[in-house]
Amino acid sequence: MRNTQLEAAHTQTLSANSGRDDLGQILGRLSHDLKAPVRAIDELASWIEEEFEEGDSTSSTAIAEYIKLLKSRSNRLATLVNSLSVFARVGLSERPFEGKWDDLLEQVSARLPLLNDFEIMTDFQATPSIAQQDLVVLFEVLLSNATKHHPSGHGSLQLSSRVDGSICILAFQDDGLGIAADRLGQAIEMFGTLERQDLVEGNGMGLSIANRIANHYRGGLSIHHSDVMTGCEIRVWFPTERPM
Repeated sequence: MRNTQLEAAHTQTLSANSGRDDLGQILGRLSHDLKAPVRAIDELASWIEEEFEEGDSTSSTAIAEYIKLLKSRSNRLATLVNSLSVFARVGLSERPFEGKWDDLLEQVSARLPLLNDFEIMTDFQATPSIAQQDLVVLFEVLLSNATKHHPSGHGSLQLSSRVDGSICILAFQDDGLGIAADRLGQAIEMFGTLERQDLVEGNGMGLSIANRIANHYRGGLSIHHSDVMTGCEIRVWFPTERPM
């Protein structure tokens, strides 16, 4: 039944060709996304300055709120810069992954506290021929997406790997709300977010980073969704032989 459901799933695929970086488009989107938090930080600093000058009875409350917003916008900006740094570092590490899945999941879990509220089921039958650090980042961004967008904040995740012909396929299955078929394109766009940032903090870089990793190793990424399935499954595949 599961195979039948997957056959019927709506699929959005990013190939190595379609995933090539368009530097002009990236820089354009980046400049747009950086303007908002920078402008907000500047405005908040001005408001705090004005409150200090007025010094009325409501100043302390207003200043406390502005400082809270200032920290939030600063954190958002720092997260975006960090994501861009991760995006840029894909492929720089040469240490290969040696198939130590438990160690990898332990490392990822240490960075993602939300994973403690999820049951993780694994079935790793194959080892991808990619760098250890890139695989850690791949798991981190995809599991981060699955946990922070889950409606209940706890659930289950199924992680697996297998060989199919000349490729190694990694699958990440969650039991969340999934992604509507007509929004798959938006989900895979760089800086594309499906929910407002005041509801779920994010910058839309997760799937872009995952796709960049897949493309670097001449692989690809796809999102599978069906009306008869709960959640969605993201598959990332790589050639079984690492490119030279």
